[in-house]
Amino acid sequence: MPVIAEKFDDFLSGSPFAIVLNTEGLYFLLYDTEFREIVTNSDLVFVDGVGLQKVLNVCGYRHAKRLHGPDLFHEMLHRYDGRRRMILGGSERAHALLIEKYPKLESSKERFFCADYLDQNNMEPMFEMVDSYCPSEIYVCLGIRKQELIGKLLRQRYPNVSVVGLGASIDFESGNVKRTSPLMRKAGLEWFFRMIREPRMIPRN
Repeated sequence: MPVIAEKFDDFLSGSPFAIVLNTEGLYFLLYDTEFREIVTNSDLVFVDGVGLQKVLNVCGYRHAKRLHGPDLFHEMLHRYDGRRRMILGGSERAHALLIEKYPKLESSKERFFCADYLDQNNMEPMFEMVDSYCPSEIYVCLGIRKQELIGKLLRQRYPNVSVVGLGASIDFESGNVKRTSPLMRKAGLEWFFRMIREPRMIPRN
C-alpha cells in the first residue's frame, strides 16, 4: 500500500511512483478496477482535495495534509539542484507561455518539455526520448487515469526514475488556464470553481 506524502521532498527520496489523488480520483478509485490497482501498487500518494482529506480523516489518517498538484509542479519548476526533470504532456501553447513566464527554463539543461501526444499503445517514441535525456524524475501532465496508466508503463520500464502524474498543472502554472482565488483554494473549493468552468470535470466513465 502507498504511503501518504507529507511534503514534496517525500517524492525525491527512493525514486517513487507517486499518485496525486483528488476527489475525482477517489470516485475512480471506487469504480475503476484498473485505476484502483495502479493506485494500490504505487509508492506514494499526494492528497489533493478536501473531500479525500476528510475521507482519510474518517479512516484514521488524522493529519493527512493537502498537497495540490499545481503547487507541487510549481515547487518542481523552481528547484535547480542538478536533478534532470522531464515534463510530459500539456499543450504547445501552455509550454510556450511557461517559458515566457520563466525565461530561465528555456536554457535550463535540467528541464525537458515534451508536448507530444502520448499513446499508451505505442510507448516506444516516448521511451526513446527518456533513454536520450536520462531524467531523474518524470512528470506526466495528462488527464486522470491516462496519466496514471502511462506513469505505470514508464515506471515498469525505468524503476529507478521517480514518476508522478500532475494533470493540468502545466496549464495552471503557465496561465493558460486560470486558477481560482487563494481563498477558494484554502477553503478546499477549487474543485467547485473548476466544475462550473469545465463541466467535463464531473466524474465520467
